[in-house]
This record gives sequence, C-alpha cells and structure tokens, in this order.
Amino acid sequence: MLRSVKELKGLRVEAKDGEMGSVHDVLVDEDGWLMRYLVVDTGGWLFGRKVLIAPEAVLWSDGRDGVLGVDLTRQQVKDSPDISADPPISQETLARYHDYYHWPFAWGGSTGTAASFIGVEPAAQVVGDAELHPAPPPPPEPGESLLYTGHELIGYKVCRHTLEVGEVEDLVLDTTTARVPSFVMSIEERRVLVPSSYLHGASLDHKTIELSIDRDALENAPEHKAADSLPDEVAAAERHYHGISH
Repeated sequence: MLRSVKELKGLRVEAKDGEMGSVHDVLVDEDGWLMRYLVVDTGGWLFGRKVLIAPEAVLWSDGRDGVLGVDLTRQQVKDSPDISADPPISQETLARYHDYYHWPFAWGGSTGTAASFIGVEPAAQVVGDAELHPAPPPPPEPGESLLYTGHELIGYKVCRHTLEVGEVEDLVLDTTTARVPSFVMSIEERRVLVPSSYLHGASLDHKTIELSIDRDALENAPEHKAADSLPDEVAAAERHYHGISH
C-alpha cells in the first residue's frame, strides 16, 4: 500500500492493549530510501516521550480510519530504552534499542519488513529478553546513523548542478516494503512524482537534495493529484522515467 508521509502525521497509534499515542514522523535512511522507524509521540501517557517503532512491528491497515496498529504492548514500549528520537542517533544507541526488541539490524541487511525475521531463530523475536540471540552484526562503521525525518526532507530544495529545480513536497511510502519509491516534487505550478533513485546527497546544512537527471525529464512527468491515486501515479511515473539514465 502506498501512503503519503505528510498524511501519516497525527494518525492515532494503538498497541495490542490500548492507545499509545500518535504518529509524529518517520525516520528515513538515504541508503535505499528506506523508512527505518516510525516516530510515535506518546503524549500524556509517557509524558510526551517519543519512541521509535521499526516497520516490522507496524500493522499497516488498508482502511483509512486514522489508526495504525503496533504489534507491541504498552508495557513493552514503556520499558524500552529511553533514547532520543531526533537525528543524529548513534549506531551504538540504535543497537541498544534493537537489542531490547530483537528487531533485525538495519546494517545487517534488513529490508525493513516483517520478512526480515526470516532466518532469525524464534528466541530472537522475544521482546524484552536481555540476552541476544544471535549477537548483532557489527555496524559498518562507528558513529552516527545518517537518518532524516520525513517532515524535514519536505521543503528541501531540489538542485541539479547547483541550480534549483524545485522543492520536495511529500514522500511516498510503500508500507509493504518500507521503501520510499517516489518523492512528490513541486516544479513551477506543477507537482510531479520523481523516483527516489534519482535523488541523492541530501544536505542537512543546506537543506538541499541533488537530482541526478536533467530538468527536461520532469517537463512531461505524470502530475501528482491526490493520495488516493498514488498507485496509478507511481506506475505511470515508472513508465515515464524508464530508460532515462542518471
């Protein structure tokens, strides 16, 4: 299912045993443009604490009833490590969080979906077990994990060879794969879909992101009209950009 990241904000989030807050944002990894975490604002329940929920634990509903389910209990969330949900987040901090939940490690080849548990022994899926089964793979390098908030990327200037081409207006999330297949980009008076494979080099300092195809390729690109028509629009965009080299 394809969802607008902008429209996820504010959706009610329910644990297996009751309400746990609302969607605050998503954390996206430019490496493959994967959603690594859903950021949930727990509101008054945990005194405004924000928690990270991996895609493996999110129960995406096909209905647009304003509710997202999470395959966790409120107690499990309450007892999880109290870490900052705002980037930058160190690999060591994320490792501690994944240790607690026994979620697959992003740097170990996880795709960010429930299928990531294939090949992981059942004991590794017991939330809250302090012993690791198996030991996590080492991060590719120490230091910070370069994640971007979805709502921070919205508003970034899109540039081609330092020249501004347009602006990021939204991100399209595929809830089946936890991937961001397309960005919604405003260019002059139009909103068009651009495959994420053509966007790279997001700069936190300059609030820009690089476009790897010429602006001409956007001229006749399919126009984005509404979230309900995203499946058809994304398919049309893939046809339009097919064969265009980076």
